[in-house]
Amino acid sequence: LDSLYRDIHSIKGAVQLFGLEEASLLSHAMENSLEGVRGKTTFEIDKAHVSTLLLCVDLMSQCVHNPRNEETLKEVTFMSNLLLPFTQ
Repeated sequence: LDSLYRDIHSIKGAVQLFGLEEASLLSHAMENSLEGVRGKTTFEIDKAHVSTLLLCVDLMSQCVHNPRNEETLKEVTFMSNLLLPFTQ
């Protein structure tokens, strides 16, 4: 989990470097969703959280290949909202 968090953090930095705002917003939401379980030795895997993160990976590709797209931004906002319950 810590490795996944670090990978997402690295992606966030890279997309910010290239000004990919939608990808940055999405990676930030993904990173925040992992904060609650990061560093814990035991935690319960939430299948909905994992499924949402996998959908985010697909959306990340769209953010990188089709930047500054209004529809992509709507999808990022939707997906970020889906991740909100996992941020606690």
